[in-house]
Amino acid sequence: SGRFVLDSATDLTRKSLQETWDLQPRSRDRQFQDAMLPYLARNAELFGASSDDPQQLRRDWEEVGGTRSMLGQLITIMGIVPAMYDTGQYPVAALLITEYIALGGEAGLEDMKPEEGLATLARRAATHDALTPRQKAALLELADEATEPVSYDMTFDAIRCQDGPWNQSAGYWRNWVKDVQRKAPFIGPLTEVPGCAWWPNVTKMPAKLSSMRAPTTLVLQSELDAATPYEGGLRSARILANTSLVSVDNEGSHGVYPYGTTCVDDKVDTYFLTGRLPAQYSTCQALPLPGETETFEVAGSIGPKGTIKIKMRTDEVKEANAMLRELMREAAR
Repeated sequence: SGRFVLDSATDLTRKSLQETWDLQPRSRDRQFQDAMLPYLARNAELFGASSDDPQQLRRDWEEVGGTRSMLGQLITIMGIVPAMYDTGQYPVAALLITEYIALGGEAGLEDMKPEEGLATLARRAATHDALTPRQKAALLELADEATEPVSYDMTFDAIRCQDGPWNQSAGYWRNWVKDVQRKAPFIGPLTEVPGCAWWPNVTKMPAKLSSMRAPTTLVLQSELDAATPYEGGLRSARILANTSLVSVDNEGSHGVYPYGTTCVDDKVDTYFLTGRLPAQYSTCQALPLPGETETFEVAGSIGPKGTIKIKMRTDEVKEANAMLRELMREAAR
């Protein structure tokens, strides 16, 4: 009893989910540029991509509209972001990116609406020989859902908005959106002020337990998690008493266990069965991405204490952002 595994943890050091939410746009840009586009570039011939260079692929994506077009937004919401939660679906995202660039963006739709264009691209991508049955099914399901009426479920907002106080300053959120659009321009056009900004709440942080009373906890965190970023999980592991952190280097999936390697799964299994925690900090290597036989180093590096040293805006992200700013300046001339 009293054994907890936080698999892909939010930032528990803050008064609410706001800090985790604030980091999400940047962590999504980071995974897109540091892991997803390099994967597509390495497999450019297989997927019929426009380039085998990640930065050129990003330029090609942006030149046909990127997420500044409705079609690009739909591809991102329904194909790219889901693959960030499960990197086993990277081929789905890779093919949608390839098809979008080959189409020439929304301009290539002729008389089709963006949602009809997405359905067409998804069905075309689903014919690719490299797909597993699960990946093909995901594309066909996406094609069917693309043209269905959209309804928004407020359950998610109700949960996150009542999990502690959020900043309710209109000025803060205006500046936050501007900052996201500048520093995370891939996901920026899809980012808006959360409903939590205007919701009253009566919640407060629970009293911190002493190390004598606190249960043992194991935090499991992937390096490029786009939903609950690595930085938040690391901070949680550092502040919680009686806690160990298992990091998965070069992985981006949200929700890791069971992972399929002894390095990850044995630590979790041993803890659940015996109560014995692994070392305070330990790092395991990611599995190869779909269709690949080796794991490629991306983003950060493993530090001396066993944690991953990573920047929210990596050099690759900064280079892509600078390219996009120049592209936008040229378009405005």
